[in-house]
Amino acid sequence: MFRSAIIVISSALLAACGANLTASRVPLPPKDCLCGVVVRQPVPYSTYAIFPETPDSKVFKVQAGKAMLPSEKEAYVLGYRGALFSSHELTVTLNPDGSIQEAKITGDLQAAKALDAIAKNADTFAKTQKTLKEEEQKSQKDPLDTENESLKKEIKNMMLKANKDALEQGVPLPYPNATN
Repeated sequence: MFRSAIIVISSALLAACGANLTASRVPLPPKDCLCGVVVRQPVPYSTYAIFPETPDSKVFKVQAGKAMLPSEKEAYVLGYRGALFSSHELTVTLNPDGSIQEAKITGDLQAAKALDAIAKNADTFAKTQKTLKEEEQKSQKDPLDTENESLKKEIKNMMLKANKDALEQGVPLPYPNATN
């Protein structure tokens, strides 16, 4: 019975040992609280440099280019949900420009320890239950023993009554070894 319970519990525990890492885009400014690590992901912007051809020139030169700058309109949120019976560490590494280089989960499953504790407790429970049954059986007297004790008390009372009567009549005690 306990083994089947432990198997069911262990299956549930092992299912609860995974971790979940999510990355989602959110518009800025956020409407609600952001739960997780917020990273402003760079996006390409068109840039233009306008400067005069010479210091006193009225002719301007335009140079176009692309630049990666943090987005003003959206961000990424790295969400992490650890699992029951596990200990995890989330490590996020960013590039110098603020973009995500790496997101890594390292962890240690605690399910084996939890299962050991459950198995130990189940074993202790079974032993305790067995001990209680044994004590209960010991405490229950056999009906014949109960009747015999009753008869012994009755005989002892008769012997003591006979001794009392003998004392009152002044004759020797018929049962000198009978005591209270």
